[in-house]
Amino acid sequence: MSDQNTIFRSQAIDLLHELMSKPNHPYRMVTDHDGLSDTLRAVSAAAASARLVPDDPTSTIAAHVGHVAFAFATWNAWLEGNRAAVDWSASWNHQIVDDRVWHDLRDRLDAGCVTIEATLQTVELDSPETIGGAMAMLAHLAYHIGAIQQKIAALAARTAG
Repeated sequence: MSDQNTIFRSQAIDLLHELMSKPNHPYRMVTDHDGLSDTLRAVSAAAASARLVPDDPTSTIAAHVGHVAFAFATWNAWLEGNRAAVDWSASWNHQIVDDRVWHDLRDRLDAGCVTIEATLQTVELDSPETIGGAMAMLAHLAYHIGAIQQKIAALAARTAG
C-alpha cells in the first residue's frame, strides 16, 4: 500500500470519528459539535418523530437516522465489493419512532459506524470505486448531520416561539 493510501485511510477514519463522536486529534476538520451519536442521545423519540414538513418522508430526524444507518450498511457492502442494487426509498421507513425503536435505531447507526471503520481499516483503498465510495460515504454523512442539526434547531425554535 502506498503512503498516499495510508494517509487517505487514516484521514477517512479520523473524519468518520469526528462526524460520529469525537475527533481523534486535538483539532476539528469540519464540525463544531461533539458528533452525531452524542447529539442524538439528547433527542427524545417524540422530537425525533416530529414532522417539520407534512407528508414529507424525509422531514423527521428519525427518518434521517434510519437513512444514514441504511447507508452505512450499503456503503460497507460497496467497499467490500458488493455492487448489488439497493432500494434507497426503503431507507426512509423510520419516520415515527417510540422510545424502544429510537434507541434501536441509534444503536444501528453506531454499530454501522463501527463496521464502516473496521472495513476502512482493512479494505484496499486503491481504486476509484473504493476511494470514491469512502469519500461519498463521508460526504453523505456530513450532509445528513447538517440536515439533522437544522431539524433540531427548527424544533427548538418551534418550542421556544
